[in-house]
Amino acid sequence: MLAALRQLADRLETEGILLPPNYKLRQPVWHFNFTEGDISFLDRSGPYKKGDYSAGIKEICAPDCQRSGKDPQPFLLVDQARYVFGIADRGKEEDSKRRHQDYLDLLKRAVEKTGDPSFEAIYHFLTSLVSNIPGILEKIKPEEIVAFKIGENNPCLNPAIIEFWNSHLEEDASARTAVCLVCGNEQPILRKLPREIVVLGQKCVISSFNDSAYLSYGKQQTENAPMCFTCANKIISSLDYLTKSPKAEIHRRIIMNNPKRPIHNQLAVFWLKERQEINSINSSGRNISIEELLGVALTSEPTSEPPASLSQLESLLEIPWTGSTTPLGLPENRFYLALLSANKARLVLRTWIDASLGEIKENLGRYIKSLKIVDPYGGRVKAFSIPELIEALDVEDPSIVGKLIRTAFMGLPPPFSLLSEALRSIHNPSVFNSIKQKDIFRLHAVMASLKHSLLYRKGEEEMKLMETLDPERNRIAYLCGRLLAILEEAQRRASGTKLNRTLVDSFYASASSSPSSYLGLLLNRSHTSHLSKIRKDGKDYTGLTKLLEDVLSRIDNEGGFPARLDPREQAEFALGFYHQRADFRAKRSTIGDVESNSKEIA
Repeated sequence: MLAALRQLADRLETEGILLPPNYKLRQPVWHFNFTEGDISFLDRSGPYKKGDYSAGIKEICAPDCQRSGKDPQPFLLVDQARYVFGIADRGKEEDSKRRHQDYLDLLKRAVEKTGDPSFEAIYHFLTSLVSNIPGILEKIKPEEIVAFKIGENNPCLNPAIIEFWNSHLEEDASARTAVCLVCGNEQPILRKLPREIVVLGQKCVISSFNDSAYLSYGKQQTENAPMCFTCANKIISSLDYLTKSPKAEIHRRIIMNNPKRPIHNQLAVFWLKERQEINSINSSGRNISIEELLGVALTSEPTSEPPASLSQLESLLEIPWTGSTTPLGLPENRFYLALLSANKARLVLRTWIDASLGEIKENLGRYIKSLKIVDPYGGRVKAFSIPELIEALDVEDPSIVGKLIRTAFMGLPPPFSLLSEALRSIHNPSVFNSIKQKDIFRLHAVMASLKHSLLYRKGEEEMKLMETLDPERNRIAYLCGRLLAILEEAQRRASGTKLNRTLVDSFYASASSSPSSYLGLLLNRSHTSHLSKIRKDGKDYTGLTKLLEDVLSRIDNEGGFPARLDPREQAEFALGFYHQRADFRAKRSTIGDVESNSKEIA
């Protein structure tokens, strides 16, 4: 992963996307402007609020480093007023005085190394002139950011300052000489990392050791994962770009985000080794890159308007990726994905994927096909993204996320825990009868999870057949589920009104685990209480009894009602029930049903 991130930094630097190493965007509150030829002039207007661009004050590129501990080091040029001017918090006068002196010492070194007269003017202003400007320091608060401007130029972007800042950090952070684990060259390695990254709102470092078991041979801090200054910077820059840059929104997706359990929160970042120019056009005519489409499987909330969809991704995966119309090397390009969490200032790598686009194409295609299933009303057939499945199942086990991602992108078998979570979700059968949009969506996603768990390793023909009702499927559990749906339909038609509670509410959980104990009882009740009334009222008695006889005949041929069903068989039962019921709902308008189909569809 580290080597891939370093390669990404090289690519982004070539494309002019990354900031200079060890730089970040900062929003100054006070901006002191030295005009060319008149360094005594100061723009003393301010303070500026965040987002106030009318005065020309916006985010600027400024030096950055990891600042922690009892004696945090200053940033060069752009920093808080407690560093730049020594403005003190109440009761911390000595601390602010020390920080201000450290800031001046650093600036003086920059002046001596670069010899630039502009920096010398700033240093002279801070040491000799600022105290002579009445009232200016009284307006500035210790925590407010102060910046300087030379005419129209940001002095932080002077190449000499960039070189000085990185040399300063490397000298401060380097330890012994060793072989860098990333580039393989023998050179000074870091004892501490120059910067942090931010993952889901938490600052963390990419490598750390805090237990004596990891500090072998007297090596301290990051020396047990030796990286040179250049490699560490490039890796941090790439991760910083992927995790928070507005330009990288298509490269990241939040999979779980629970404020009460931050360790469960997970962020996926992904990218291609080489930029790929193949595009897909959506309904609005907007070009969608291949990277954005590959991220659809990880998307719950739209990242663009209109967003890319799983159907568009499926279309891309089904076209040939070889031939004169496709860019050469597309299948051989590499796809990288890292699933990240943050835990008490430490970066947690939950999953790492490195695969060719050819492999990703095959695996994602199978993943989508295994999930596609008709909606609860027999209408739309669709698949679901991983965050949608996690939300619908109300998953609490964070490891399921990584396992699902490995299934989607690496082709590994679905986790058994997904099947158990889906069965748990329908243990309360009221979910089958709700007409609320969120419950309809949830039921649809849960059934997609069950189909995915059962059929992912099966052939494509079987996965296709199980998108909707498969009348020729003779799995005993599937047939038992269909039978329960038929008996519920008979009860519903016989009632003549909308039922607040059906036999499914009372018997689904029991019938799905012990069919022989309940289905015979329900069948007898249907014959005595429901089917005769349907025949009298003319509600397609012939069609329903013919269907009932066909399913009962198939059950008899398979050995009759089973005594017990294991979890996979319970999933088959659920799919049989769901498919048969969706088929009934899709046909209601043709049998004179008293309920409005459109009323039930949210």
